[in-house]
Amino acid sequence: MSNYDENDTFDMDVTEDEVAAAAAGGFKLLPAGQADGEVIEAALGRSKAGNPQMVLKIACYDQAGAHLGDVTDWVPLQVPFRKLAMKQALGRPGDPTGRWPAGAVLHYEGRACRVKIKHEEYNGRMTAKVDKLLPPSDAQRAAEAAVSGGADAGAPF
Repeated sequence: MSNYDENDTFDMDVTEDEVAAAAAGGFKLLPAGQADGEVIEAALGRSKAGNPQMVLKIACYDQAGAHLGDVTDWVPLQVPFRKLAMKQALGRPGDPTGRWPAGAVLHYEGRACRVKIKHEEYNGRMTAKVDKLLPPSDAQRAAEAAVSGGADAGAPF
């Protein structure tokens, strides 16, 4: 018994970046330090231990706007300082009461931020990890406000 629909389609194209990443051991190591970022996916979920978490996939860019790669940050919602840092960097999800209704995470997609990336060894391999989620730069805020027209984009709460 299969678990897919025969009408599903799958993108099997391979980009030059993916070929280069595969040749370099399967992934492209993002440089350590700060980078501009944009949330490209956001979802509420649970950790392996069952704790609530926000999973953020962030596209990282250098100062010239070149795409460096993507990084995933798992923000444990039971850790106050991590949750506060996420809200300060990305703004509130839209509910002034602090409750996060279903679908609120969608408000984070497209939000600008900065990320501090550090290198860490994992299973014998060097990986890039989000060390800190930071508020967007003034230039990012201005560009985001121009596109969205919203004064709330990147607001701390």
